[in-house]
Amino acid sequence: MTKATALENKAQSNVGLYELMIILNPELRESEVTKKLGEFEEMIAKSGGKVTSKDYWGKRALAYRIKRKDDGLYMVYNAEMPASFLKEIKEALRIDKEVVRSLVIRLPEGHVYTKFDLTYVKEEPRKKDFFVKKSSGSMANTSVKHSGPSVMAKPEKSEDKGKEANAVDLDKKLDAMLGGNDLKL
Repeated sequence: MTKATALENKAQSNVGLYELMIILNPELRESEVTKKLGEFEEMIAKSGGKVTSKDYWGKRALAYRIKRKDDGLYMVYNAEMPASFLKEIKEALRIDKEVVRSLVIRLPEGHVYTKFDLTYVKEEPRKKDFFVKKSSGSMANTSVKHSGPSVMAKPEKSEDKGKEANAVDLDKKLDAMLGGNDLKL
C-alpha cells in the first residue's frame, strides 16, 4: 500500500456523521439567510465533508430569550465531516454575529433523519410579562405572575341546596359580604 492510499484511508475512517443545528437572527432578509447558509455549506465542502440532508424549519419561537431575541430562523444539516474539522466549524459558528445559537452532535451509525413537519407541532403561546415589577421598582419587590390553572372552590349548584337561586337572593348575599351600601355602581 502506498503512502497516499494509507493517508486517504485514514482520512476516510476519521469521517463521521454529524448533525448541525443553526439558529440565525430572525431579522435577516431571505437573501442574507441564503448567503449565510451557503457559507456554512461551503465550509463543510472545503473540509472534505458533504451535506447529506438539510431541513429548513423557518422562523420559530425560542424557548427563552437569547441575545435579546424571542424568535430564530432554524436550519438543521446532517453532514459527513472529518472529526478534525469540528473545532473549526464550532469556532466559526461561535464568532458569527448572525448566529444566535448552534449545536453540533455526532450521530450513531445508521441514523436516519426525519424531516421537520409543522403539521404535527402544537406551539404554545408565549408567556409574556412573567415577572411583574411593583411600583417601587426594586428587585426585592418583584412578584411572580402564575399562569397555571387556578385552584378555586367549585361553585355549589342550586339543586344541591334544594332551592332555586335567583338574582335578588344573590344581590342580598353580595351586599352582606361587601359590607352594605357603600358601593355606588
